[in-house]
Amino acid sequence: METNFRIKLGAHSVELYSGETIIGRDETCGVCLDDDQVSRRHAVITVHNDNAVLMDLDSRNGTMLNGVRITEPKALKDGDKIKVGGQTLLLKEIEMEKPSRQGFRRGTLDGVHLKKKSSSPTMISIDEGHKRQQSGSGMITAEADLLRKSLQMGRWTEAERLLKARVSRLLSSPDPTSPTDPRVKLTVEGLMRLAQHEMKAVWLDRLFKLFVVLKWWMEGETLKTAARLLRAVGQVGGKGVKDYLSYWNRHKGELTEEQREVLSRFEGEVRILL
Repeated sequence: METNFRIKLGAHSVELYSGETIIGRDETCGVCLDDDQVSRRHAVITVHNDNAVLMDLDSRNGTMLNGVRITEPKALKDGDKIKVGGQTLLLKEIEMEKPSRQGFRRGTLDGVHLKKKSSSPTMISIDEGHKRQQSGSGMITAEADLLRKSLQMGRWTEAERLLKARVSRLLSSPDPTSPTDPRVKLTVEGLMRLAQHEMKAVWLDRLFKLFVVLKWWMEGETLKTAARLLRAVGQVGGKGVKDYLSYWNRHKGELTEEQREVLSRFEGEVRILL
């Protein structure tokens, strides 16, 4: 027997797989909440063996566990209530036979979108949600789904291989793209999750090199999460961060006042590591 975890919102529920599940407003999150009070990357639940741990990701409005705002990782148990923004998620423990490792159990979801429609949110699978994201850059590919599942199930070697290939293609692609492209956002999250899992700065270095080469600005919340991970790892792992700061300090005229403040704050937070 093993303990499985699910989170419920009203009549809807989704299983939490081994590894990390990000809760937030961003489309790349394993649990996507369409709520203005929710940060893009708000909180994370990490499942390992028979344990589940909740951690706030420096969210704007904080994460509540059973009515108390958390400031450090907290172990979860059956019946715990997690509040993010205006939504309350209920954690359930389910004892069941140990599943086959050949793949996902039939009938479970590998992620959810929780969308507010009138007074009741609805839940759809990540796969269905991404099929709706038709844009000029096309639909999320099967490879992206494989990467998402690898990250959620803690298949880190597979995730590393997929991420290296995705970064290489982004750097060599002749077609213009954007950091807001869902495929790019999944790559960014994957690099940060690998850095957090392995506590290695090399993945963050790749992230910043990608943004420098493609001349992308990193949004404030993503930059804040990257700074937190860099401080936790204790090193920058290469020239990526320094090159990113150098590039945008040379192009400050292209930034808004708010972006310049974000850049200055980030530089102050990582200066000791450079």
